[in-house]
Amino acid sequence: MLGSSRFELARLILYNAHLLARGIQGYRSVCSQQDRTPEGVLRSINEPAAELDRAFIQARLLFPADLLEDERKQIKTCVDDLYLAATRYGREMTKPEDRQDQQKLQEYDATIWSPGEDDPFAKRVEKALESLTGKLQPFVARA
Repeated sequence: MLGSSRFELARLILYNAHLLARGIQGYRSVCSQQDRTPEGVLRSINEPAAELDRAFIQARLLFPADLLEDERKQIKTCVDDLYLAATRYGREMTKPEDRQDQQKLQEYDATIWSPGEDDPFAKRVEKALESLTGKLQPFVARA
């Protein structure tokens, strides 16, 4: 992909960002007890996250300095938070039931599962996508 135009790279970034968001949404909406693992997260989002990272690296060469850095960090934080919540949930569930911290489990559940319309995690992902789309739209629209 090196040597591609800004238009092509902007489209690739948006495609992979939306693919990643769908992977996150899919994991959170149909996640079974068995998939509430870090491996379940990776199965759902590993490939689009890796592709998006590669595209962000290329973007540093083609776009104005730090144009997409905030959005990259926001998306990476969401991915990291989901992975971390699944990891911590798994650790907490291996404890005897009387030693489990129910408040922590509820906190992890709010990240792992989609609790409905008032979903702060989903809103963070959506906000990052909207911001990314807004910054890349001029490059896509010029072609």
